Amino acid sequence: MNGSLGDCQREGGVSPVTDKTRSRLRGAVIIPRIILGVVFVWASFDKLLDPKGFAEIIYNYKILPPQMVNLAAVVLPWIELVCGILLITGFLCRGSALILNCLLIVFIVSLGSALYQGLDIRCGCFTLSPEADRIAVIDLIINGVLFMLGLWVLFSEKLRTA
Repeated sequence: MNGSLGDCQREGGVSPVTDKTRSRLRGAVIIPRIILGVVFVWASFDKLLDPKGFAEIIYNYKILPPQMVNLAAVVLPWIELVCGILLITGFLCRGSALILNCLLIVFIVSLGSALYQGLDIRCGCFTLSPEADRIAVIDLIINGVLFMLGLWVLFSEKLRTA
């Protein structure tokens, strides 16, 4: 079985991983990967449909220089969409997980900075609706959980392909 979880063999040719364990390990890799992919595909939709609205949200964080806001508003949703689709389909998973984890670090730092400064702004994470809740600690927690999920995907993919 080339490239599978059962490639490691003990002396005498006995595989340390049974078929049942191998199936569970595959699920522990595939399910989080698909969840993370779906979350980022979902998160990209409003931003792709309303780049101007997303640019306003980015501007309100007061992190990027104004001349970079429009570029970020156009590029970020496409990165989220493409990496999410790649995770769902199982192609280029480690690279996609790495890119999304880097984005999540930026999101966590941005949210933390906005909360620290006391900015009364919308998150822009999953919706651009004017009725959306203002940023709160829960947004940091959600992004932290997504980051941990992304780390799991990144390192479990490495183990799976080892």
